[in-house]
Amino acid sequence: MGIGLLLVQGGGIWAALENGPSWSWLVMAAGAVWLVTSVATALSWRITADRDGLWVTGAWRVRRIPWTVITSVRHTDDAIRVGRAKDSSVDISPVGWAWLERRLGHEPGAERAADEIRALSLRPELRPEEEAPAGRQGMPLAPPLVALLVLWGAAVLLLL
Repeated sequence: MGIGLLLVQGGGIWAALENGPSWSWLVMAAGAVWLVTSVATALSWRITADRDGLWVTGAWRVRRIPWTVITSVRHTDDAIRVGRAKDSSVDISPVGWAWLERRLGHEPGAERAADEIRALSLRPELRPEEEAPAGRQGMPLAPPLVALLVLWGAAVLLLL
């Protein structure tokens, strides 16, 4: 899904810049933020559990959710909602379409992930004993994608 969205993004940039400056540049700029976020989420979405909590890799940043603040975990549509003790809940947007996975006879990945997080939050003995190393905590992919988007736009302008 991520590769397909990346190709759509590249084609959109080519189409918008092909005819020189126009109103389509504004449409491209507005849609680029959504596309970059979607592509980065599709390519790098990950949740890593360690002894102290969850590392949640999103499109733009990696968030830390300590076990001590998790009050509830539930699956809603294609997102996982983690309730926290003092402030609002955190929505974790996984990749995939639950309706399509069910139709194909699979259990949706978001439901499996929510069940595993719920089990880890309720039963501390199931949690990993060590802290996740930096390489396993994840890396947001949106900033490098923005650089790629700018380079692709410059290449398109130079080729035309």
